[in-house]
Amino acid sequence: MVLGIFLFSCTTKTPEPEKTTGNFENALSGEEISRARITPEILWKFGRVSDHQLSPDGKTVIYGVTRYDVATNLKMTDIFSVPSVGGNATKLTGGNYSCSNQRFIPGTELIAYLSSESGSAQIWMINYDGSNKKKISEIPDGINGFEFAPDGKHLFYLSDVKI
Repeated sequence: MVLGIFLFSCTTKTPEPEKTTGNFENALSGEEISRARITPEILWKFGRVSDHQLSPDGKTVIYGVTRYDVATNLKMTDIFSVPSVGGNATKLTGGNYSCSNQRFIPGTELIAYLSSESGSAQIWMINYDGSNKKKISEIPDGINGFEFAPDGKHLFYLSDVKI
């Protein structure tokens, strides 16, 4: 019986990622700000910054901001850019799909990132301003991470291998 359970668990297909729906724009209220006291509930409203990358020309920084919806126990990560000398941040991605692993593509004006928008995590590409979104990979069962070679002409990716 134990052998049967083990074999079944090794051959079961991982469920496809679903569209993320929740309230991820949970800003602090005026009352929460005026109390000047941090509670666990307020901490959940803060965005978590991750995976910052400096552009090859040194002029732009891209990074992820993850926000959580406590009611649904879900998270959503969007990609932002900001001039490296300071200024206003620009949200490059949005919608109901979390994004991650953002990378500048060397020798181009393009950013690549992972998104499950097509059903499994694949590499997508956008311009520095967030326009012209395009899926550039179709790896069965999805991708866990990737990096570009310094010349931008090659990349490697990480993907789970079924036993």
